[in-house]
Amino acid sequence: MRYFAKFKEEKEGGYSVSFPLLKGCFSEGDSFEEAKAMATEALSLWLESALEHDEAIPAPKEYFGEEYVAIEVPDYLKKAASTTSKVLEANFA
Repeated sequence: MRYFAKFKEEKEGGYSVSFPLLKGCFSEGDSFEEAKAMATEALSLWLESALEHDEAIPAPKEYFGEEYVAIEVPDYLKKAASTTSKVLEANFA
């Protein structure tokens, strides 16, 4: 299970990251590698919060374009998310 993050190289340097499907899930990093690591952490925290507060979790959707990068959901969150009825149209196979 993975969510696609949109990476944008900033004029001031570094990268900003957003998840189109996950309202309020943003991150940044000084380098692409740091931004990707921070995006993974932001995704994990967003999903943990949604599960903790019994909020709906949008089903992953694939995005195309060089600015999109797939971020894998950690295994412990895949298991937790697959047991909630709040995940919308998700396929956890």
